Amino acid sequence: MLFVDSRKKSKKQGFCLKLKDVNATKNQASKENVNLKLLVREKFKNTELKEPRKHFRGSFYVKIKSMITIIDYEAGNLKSICNMLDFLGEEYQISSDAKTIESAQKIIFPGQGHFAQAMKNLENKNLITPIKNAIANNAKFLGICLGLQVLFEKSEEAPGVAGLGIIKGEVKKFTEGKIPQIGWNKIKTTKNNSFLQDDYFYFVNSYYVIPEDENVISSKCEYSINFAASIEYKNLTALQFHPEKSSEAGINFFKNWLK
Repeated sequence: MLFVDSRKKSKKQGFCLKLKDVNATKNQASKENVNLKLLVREKFKNTELKEPRKHFRGSFYVKIKSMITIIDYEAGNLKSICNMLDFLGEEYQISSDAKTIESAQKIIFPGQGHFAQAMKNLENKNLITPIKNAIANNAKFLGICLGLQVLFEKSEEAPGVAGLGIIKGEVKKFTEGKIPQIGWNKIKTTKNNSFLQDDYFYFVNSYYVIPEDENVISSKCEYSINFAASIEYKNLTALQFHPEKSSEAGINFFKNWLK
């Protein structure tokens, strides 16, 4: 049965199975050459949630990590995100299904493309409300590049097009320097930072965000002006740079965020 391990303060999901079920599942996993954890997750996904005080004799515990859901809205760079998660050995699914996204525990919103097209695709796929509900339901959310910008109310890239409006503020275009900014740049973290280190990350952006509440900014960067490179607000983290393309600094970020 699926349960919350009560031995530690932090809640961890796992399966407490009768020994006969374990042996049958192990044999099936071996025969079909599939991952035991994934098979257990699928086979017993509809079991009742319990909270036993201890493990019983003749039972077997398999700890299961929360599945990461990558939003597919036909505008994000999915391949680089998948490559990073594969490298880290994380389990994930790519989905444009509203129910899947709304019930997800960890969400990555990859970003690449135009603000207006991204919002149009989200609307056409009926994903705007599920994304908002998932965040309201405390899903751990990561937005990357355009995935940061669409969290805001509006953007100079698409006048008249409303963003998700989860973070109050707007998106502005750089007016100085080579546009877009392409390449490595160093960020400086703020006291609001939980996952990043002062390091070089890879940027590809013509626009930057201006939150009404500067306290949500978790790092800043210099490119003709001092701009917000990332934000954190409750269960929401969003980055203007691409951690999946940022070598060791990006790997360290993902390791911290995925904990």
